[in-house]
Amino acid sequence: MSNLDHYESKSSGKAGELGNSGEIAASGVLQILSLLAAVASGPSGIALTAFGAGGTVLLSAWQTENQKSFQKRIEQELSQLDQEKLDKEALQSSEFKEIVLRIWNESVLTESSLKQEAFAKGLINSTLCHTSKLNGKLAFVRIVSQMSDEELQVFAIVQNAWKENVLAFGQEFIREALPGMDMQDVQLACEGLKQSRVLDANNSDIFRLSLLGIKLASWLNNKGEYKNIEELQTLQAQQIEGKLEARMRKIIMQDKDQELRRKLRNLGM
Repeated sequence: MSNLDHYESKSSGKAGELGNSGEIAASGVLQILSLLAAVASGPSGIALTAFGAGGTVLLSAWQTENQKSFQKRIEQELSQLDQEKLDKEALQSSEFKEIVLRIWNESVLTESSLKQEAFAKGLINSTLCHTSKLNGKLAFVRIVSQMSDEELQVFAIVQNAWKENVLAFGQEFIREALPGMDMQDVQLACEGLKQSRVLDANNSDIFRLSLLGIKLASWLNNKGEYKNIEELQTLQAQQIEGKLEARMRKIIMQDKDQELRRKLRNLGM
């Protein structure tokens, strides 16, 4: 029996206790936990035998610890869940079941707290109004699974800026927000996010979220998207233009300062 079949069987068994289908849909938190339990009880889908008996035990123990860690993340998110915002139709969908399975399989393969936190938020937000309707949620799971911790840290800064409607930012802005990361690490992380197509670059060091990046940030933050893409692009262009103008003014002032210093030296001052 597959994990999904197992879940359907468990859900059917609870129907008598919870009442009609409307009541089952209303208990969204129970459904999330039941589905996670169904996935956890099934096989992980990973061929462990290739590692030999000792390797299998070690890998299994590592996955179990990751599993426990992720379950705690889910519990934290559930403790803050507003059930009034649950999309009951989304909870019953095949897409949601696939999202749970994919996130679960990815979460047990990482001990990164940043990645597990992102997966937990994405999973819960997939059940909430607004973000439950986003297209591409399965692609978001793949993108997050491929991010390094450095990329996740940079993307977190980008998300915070985006939530404050700061839509264009430079590498220096990111580095200042992450004092533990040097400029080279910031540059590498930004390049990785560009390759994932979640960041766009207007020049070598001024970035903005791509449309894919905006959707990913929406999924992770349960924030509605800009309905008017032209408005978003205009606002981004204005912010980028302002940053470029400020940079040009700084360069001009530096040139003037250097020219003044040269003249003073020529005068022997």
